[in-house]
Amino acid sequence: MRSYAVCAVLTATIVGCGEPVRLSPVQRVQSLYRADPVASWSSGRDEARLQREFSLYELHRLPDPEGKMALRWRFATRSESFGDAFFRKPIELNFRALRLRVNNTGPTLRFAVKLIDADGAEWTVEPTTLEGSGWRDLEWTRSDFHVAGWSKDPDGLLDLPTRALALIAFDLRAGWQYELWVEQVSAVQDVVVVPGLRVDVPKKVPADKALPLTVWFGGPPQAAPWWMDVSHEGRQVIRRKLGMLTSGRTVNVALEPYMPGGRYDVTLSLGDMPVLGKPDGPPASATMEIESRHAKADDTVAEVRAFDGVPTLQINGNPNSCMVYMTYHPNPLYFGQFGRAGVRLFSFSSTPTASEYGLSPTTWVAPDRFDYGNLDERARMVLDAVPDGYFFPRLYLFSPDWWDAQHPDDLVTFDPGDGKPRPFARDGKKRAPSWASKAWREDTAQAIRRYIEHVEKSPYADRVIGYHLASGTTEEWMMWGANENQWVDYSPVNVAAFRAWLTKRYANDEALRQAWNNKTVTLPTATIPPTSVRTRTLYGMLRDPAREQDVIDYTLYSSDLVAETIAYFAKVVKEATRRKKLVGVFYGYVLQLMGQRQQNAGHLALGKVLENSDVDFITSPTSYAFRAPGTGYSHFMSLTDSVKLHGKLWIDENDIRTWLTSGKAGDWGRTDTYVETLEQEQRELASVLGQGCGQWWFDMGGGWFDDSQMMEQIARQRRIADKTLRRPRGPVAEIAVVVDDKSLAYLRPGNPLSSPLMLQVLPHLARTGAPLSYYLLSDLPKAPRHKMVVFLNVFAPSAEERKAIDALKCDGRVLMFFWAAGLYRDGRIDPKAVSELTGMQIAVSDQREEMAGRFVMGSSLGRDLSGRSVGIEVAAGPSFSIDDAKAEILARDARGRGIVGLRATKTWTSVYSAVPVHSQPLFRKLAERARVHLYIDTPDVVYATESLIGIAFNQSGKRKVRLRRPARVWEAFSGRLVCNGVAEFTIDAGKHDTVLLRIEE
Repeated sequence: MRSYAVCAVLTATIVGCGEPVRLSPVQRVQSLYRADPVASWSSGRDEARLQREFSLYELHRLPDPEGKMALRWRFATRSESFGDAFFRKPIELNFRALRLRVNNTGPTLRFAVKLIDADGAEWTVEPTTLEGSGWRDLEWTRSDFHVAGWSKDPDGLLDLPTRALALIAFDLRAGWQYELWVEQVSAVQDVVVVPGLRVDVPKKVPADKALPLTVWFGGPPQAAPWWMDVSHEGRQVIRRKLGMLTSGRTVNVALEPYMPGGRYDVTLSLGDMPVLGKPDGPPASATMEIESRHAKADDTVAEVRAFDGVPTLQINGNPNSCMVYMTYHPNPLYFGQFGRAGVRLFSFSSTPTASEYGLSPTTWVAPDRFDYGNLDERARMVLDAVPDGYFFPRLYLFSPDWWDAQHPDDLVTFDPGDGKPRPFARDGKKRAPSWASKAWREDTAQAIRRYIEHVEKSPYADRVIGYHLASGTTEEWMMWGANENQWVDYSPVNVAAFRAWLTKRYANDEALRQAWNNKTVTLPTATIPPTSVRTRTLYGMLRDPAREQDVIDYTLYSSDLVAETIAYFAKVVKEATRRKKLVGVFYGYVLQLMGQRQQNAGHLALGKVLENSDVDFITSPTSYAFRAPGTGYSHFMSLTDSVKLHGKLWIDENDIRTWLTSGKAGDWGRTDTYVETLEQEQRELASVLGQGCGQWWFDMGGGWFDDSQMMEQIARQRRIADKTLRRPRGPVAEIAVVVDDKSLAYLRPGNPLSSPLMLQVLPHLARTGAPLSYYLLSDLPKAPRHKMVVFLNVFAPSAEERKAIDALKCDGRVLMFFWAAGLYRDGRIDPKAVSELTGMQIAVSDQREEMAGRFVMGSSLGRDLSGRSVGIEVAAGPSFSIDDAKAEILARDARGRGIVGLRATKTWTSVYSAVPVHSQPLFRKLAERARVHLYIDTPDVVYATESLIGIAFNQSGKRKVRLRRPARVWEAFSGRLVCNGVAEFTIDAGKHDTVLLRIEE
């Protein structure tokens, strides 16, 4: 309920077509707090955080030293240099100024206020010094408030009603006791009185039609800047400038076609000042009923189907290049910029429940109450800017606070290392639901159904093409605590789920006892290994199943849990949408998650996610590893060719930090200039189109692309992507990189080998002069036959996977293996299995050895390798060496042991390395031996499809390019004709350039 007081009357003049009309601006005040009870005040912290940060914190209503009733805020910090107190009463008045009456009776401090607006953005003012000098009246105008440095605002407006006001005390000294009194908080507004004012609108108006508005007032026509505001349920949804109005003359005002139906209030203002008919009256207004746009969700069908043999997004049967704009901070300006660039697909953060990271407000506000206002607002923001656009919200799946209170046994716990699990709360804040919780799954599924039901009843139902499901650490389905090096989940529900998984795997107690080498364990009593056991290994950097099968099992179970949770909710969405909308997820970061996250994040069940018919697209950020212009390599965190093999679309999350972002050059690949950003973006597009994928430009911080030059380039890239869609996009890679996600469960978390073996090697492979494809080991039987196959980590292949590898040992193929390839067979360590898999006699030692050496002089692969170092300066075990008289030793360690070797047979060539190899010359020589088609001779990165070749250069100069057959070639970025009817030609490139060659045969 608004409460206003009428104060001083001023005068103003509005010039019309006749005599000037004398108007009377009136000052009105909304009293927010005046020594009332303190129920609306709080610390904004839970009890644990309050105790951690403050040794004293009190909010009481008491007589002040002068006997006046006021709020007393008394506090002492333990180490922080600031403190704050939150007032939860909303400000509904469109205020001109905010006033506080305060008295500092403690030590001198710096004082400010902040407002949390309707969108959750935080606005603050410059601090002022408060000394112990009695009561002071403080006032800040609306223009004094700016978005706080730690916050972002979706639309750049301080949106009402506010959610909270906070008092902030700065420059505090730990242990000092501070005391601040607050007598009054109020909001001030100026209004204008126009005699005889009346507003007429029809009782019902279709949202997609113009609103006939008639304004009546006394006196001659007004030439002031009249505005019309339209509000729904207390929130402003439209503000339109009307210009000059004549009393009694109707004007037609455009509404918004995607407004939801319901009652709306229409009010008028002159500038920012509401207009009243008399000084003590309410703002002049009218009420109307909006009839929403009629839309059917089933009118739009989105799916991923093969187009020209490549999984492709199709909307109502029309193939789409899947160029998308995604943002954490929705803003009409940025949606409009991308819309004008021809982008028609959008995404933004939302939630059917609650969001861990505050990227959207809680939707599930009470057990049977949902608030979809933020979703509707963001949907309208997109469609007002791009009326023919489509969008798919990113739905974060979490739990509201009230749900946590009702389900304490369903919340995640972690073991800090002492074997005593305790509640997990990221950054010491909110608890997280266990993905194993049946209650959480069922309740969240119901919330998803309610969310989709709301969407499908909305006027934008036919503009939604799907849902991107997200949960866990950084939204990416990483296990809770993975980023914090915390090991979960010891909650009762997860222990029960792990036992159920073991029962399915082993069936009876005796089989479990044999596998775990434990005579007392049973399926009903099996426990999750403690952190101290999960973070060590007993066989050097590897696990010994005879002693550590329980840890291997839990590592595999955790990934299965993630995959199964994804499957559960993907099915919910597919059923709720009658299988007419897309479902996508982040998952499978096997080429990015190194360190402890490799075993701790739950991303080792990619095969199960790929086999799930309810998942349409998979995504990850583009790799963070090699973003530098020129020397970098754009690749994705997962195995994209396996994704496509299963009929799914890969979408690249292009979160490249442009020169417009904050931070230092190099942070997350950030560049310093527009030119450097363009170099990165063009290489990224070559990677995306060269692998038949989609992408979204991720405006994570808001305004990352807010530049006319950048938007022109994005428009050009979008046009290139659309043209490429109509050309043959089939894969042409003849080199395959193969990864076994399950084998990673046998590695020590945080080991020094994974990154050089599985990540740092990739740019060297990519510079052979030919494109690469990436596959999961389990997909090998279904994958195309490549001329060269590089197996990065096939430590524990199944019997079927061994057969698939053996089937490749023919046709002159080159197969390359690393380190512990094939070491595990039938669930046990078997040194002989390494030799059998690699086709070369390999000696295995339990001893730790330096994993480094040098290439020998005069090998059959040429002088380019002679004397080069190989491996990493790390001593590790188990160690491996080549003990095969028929093998050519290419490199030896300091002890003379063969650590890189080649053995050729009549039908295939085996290459084995006991150490990581970062040698572009070696990979190129092997590609030549396998008769791989090499597009260039220089060590530049190549991406290619049937009709496209992208080459990312590290140095300027001329390059000879070899096609598979004569063709006409155009350079897509510049639009110039390169050659016509030839198979070899020369191009001249600048340093760090990317060329994108369109091949027309």
